[in-house]
Amino acid sequence: MDNISAQVDKQVGIVAGDVESYWTFAELFDTIIDRWHCGFPPHAKHTNDLDPYKISKTQIDPTAKYVLSSRVSIVRSIRGYRLPPSISFQERRDVERLAVQALKTFPIHLRGYYRPLVGSRSFSTENNGTDETHNKEEDITHPESGPLLSSGVGRHWPDARGVFHNDTDDLRVLVNNVEHLEFISTRKGDGVRACFAELSEALRTFEASLASQNRELMHNDRLGYLSSHLDNLGTGLHISVEMRIPNMIGRPDFERIIRRIGLKAAGNTQGDKFHHTLFVGNLDVLGRSEVEIADAVIEGCARLVEWEQALEKGRDITSELPR
Repeated sequence: MDNISAQVDKQVGIVAGDVESYWTFAELFDTIIDRWHCGFPPHAKHTNDLDPYKISKTQIDPTAKYVLSSRVSIVRSIRGYRLPPSISFQERRDVERLAVQALKTFPIHLRGYYRPLVGSRSFSTENNGTDETHNKEEDITHPESGPLLSSGVGRHWPDARGVFHNDTDDLRVLVNNVEHLEFISTRKGDGVRACFAELSEALRTFEASLASQNRELMHNDRLGYLSSHLDNLGTGLHISVEMRIPNMIGRPDFERIIRRIGLKAAGNTQGDKFHHTLFVGNLDVLGRSEVEIADAVIEGCARLVEWEQALEKGRDITSELPR
């Protein structure tokens, strides 16, 4: 039932309860996937490429003035278990067990600790677990929005949920949150390439451990990596670059410019234009490889910085903007 009083962002409106949902309800799912991802027909095929050496070497912000932080996240699911909307109590515990075992195999520079949420009894640990009130913004909190709660991801909360932090606290893995797994890498400043490389290595190690346990990630030749939410299909990759570009933001055609360079922007653009920031990231998740998406963000953000510098000097950039 539609709650017209609920103030929510635009969402897909459907979730997959298991991998079979994509084939059993293909007529419905394929139509929605095609529309949501702006053109991905049933005959289309997705390709994946997580090779960090192929990423653009362009520096987004050589002066370290305009980019405040970088965040890259990748969603993954483990084959053989239902997805969060319909996963059973025991299955969720099995996902956590497999994940924790794989996380223990990380190389020294990625190693850290896993903490279940306070109240979870699925995993014994020397500490008292992770209290939601002490989590960082990226960490797990009880779902409160109507769409998330109605999808079933909050069942049996907080059992078998937890967060892995590496020792330098720039790598996190959320276990049994909205999806089975979410790998997150963060850096201060211009760090998209570093985040991408870190996640690439973490995922390679994680998959190797799963293979040793006769398990693998959910993947399909047509849709790429699978998840419960259709906006995480394909790459499951979400890149966010926090930028301070007040002159660009102040332009009346800024939203059009962002769309024309194939990106999206979010954040507070009100108030003093010389102090506000915004987050710029990828639009595409499905239909382009991870390397292609990362390149689009890097090159697009670099152009935004160049235009911001030109505006600071009083130069007209109209002829340089995409039409």
